[in-house]
Amino acid sequence: MSRAKNKLILISLMMFFIVGLTGCAKPPFMGKRPPMPVETTVLKASKVMNSEIYQANLISRYSVVLQPQVSGQVANIYVKAGEHVKTGQLLMVIDKRKQESALNSSQAASSAAKAALYNYQVQRKILESTFEYNKQMYERYKTLYAKNTVSKQDLEKYTDSYNKAQFDLEANAAQIEAQKAEIEKANFAIKEQEVQLQYYKITAPYSGIVGDIPAKIGNYVTTTTPLLSITQNDTLEINIGLPSEKVFDIKKGLPVEVLDNKNNVISDSKISFVSPVIDKDTQTILVKAIIFNPDGLLKADQSVKARVVFSDAEGITAPTGAIAHFGGQDFAYIIKIKDKKPVVKQQPVTLGNIQGDKYVILSGLASGDKIVTQGIQKLMDGAPVTVMGKGN
Repeated sequence: MSRAKNKLILISLMMFFIVGLTGCAKPPFMGKRPPMPVETTVLKASKVMNSEIYQANLISRYSVVLQPQVSGQVANIYVKAGEHVKTGQLLMVIDKRKQESALNSSQAASSAAKAALYNYQVQRKILESTFEYNKQMYERYKTLYAKNTVSKQDLEKYTDSYNKAQFDLEANAAQIEAQKAEIEKANFAIKEQEVQLQYYKITAPYSGIVGDIPAKIGNYVTTTTPLLSITQNDTLEINIGLPSEKVFDIKKGLPVEVLDNKNNVISDSKISFVSPVIDKDTQTILVKAIIFNPDGLLKADQSVKARVVFSDAEGITAPTGAIAHFGGQDFAYIIKIKDKKPVVKQQPVTLGNIQGDKYVILSGLASGDKIVTQGIQKLMDGAPVTVMGKGN
């Protein structure tokens, strides 16, 4: 009896537990799934680019490492690395005292030669007067001697005086010419040394940004010593190596866009040069374009992404948020009407490049299709939806 009683109590407890659990559980939802709220857009044909993105290099068309044209010690440096300089701006000075001393010597030699020339020219006037007097006396005594009026000794006296005056005059002419030559020589040296003196001032050949400055104040430099570099970034040349299979698509004038890390366009241009040969090692063809960079955002020798637009035509694009990816397939959800109510159809699509925030649709969608742009994560093929916002 006791064992039977215990068994009855155990069964009663189990029944009570089961009834309690059953009372707490919700009955399964047997009704229809409520429509999912979604946002939509109607696709329209627009210009679609046939483009590719490549790695490219930027090159400055004006970049130079300055070297001196004279030797000497660096006396002063007036700029810092990274500073923007203008054409003709003084950058650096090499000690010019030795050159200035040589210039002063040449100027002194020129002054001395000019003073000597002046003295010889003053002397010439006296010599010319003496020569004319002695010439007249010689001619007179020559005539008198022919008439036996004067002695031979008298004639020889005036002949010697005449010859000496003529010799002195010729010597003076030679001295004048010599001093003129000295002046010309000194003046030539002055001009040359003045030109040389300018070489001790290092100036900017054009406007640009100062790069590295390996030379320091006090360093002895020669004509082979690099002093500093200047690079102009206002205008850059972009070099792009395109694969050889694109050779039939490449031509001058094709648009080129320089992109940042988020594929936003920084600058744009057009292809201005197409190499006539293909690089046999890389099997690429070099194209170039000129990039204007007034704000200096881009730098010489920088590696950048460049988009080359080979063509553009009418096509379909869809927001990236409207495309679902699973099972190795890409889908969009098209709004359809079923029983007078909107439902979605899962539509396979083939994607092209991304343009901004949109995919280029190669197949699967057409102009006029209304697709879901927000809320695709919980959708299934044939699910009812409620169109919200602008797409309603």
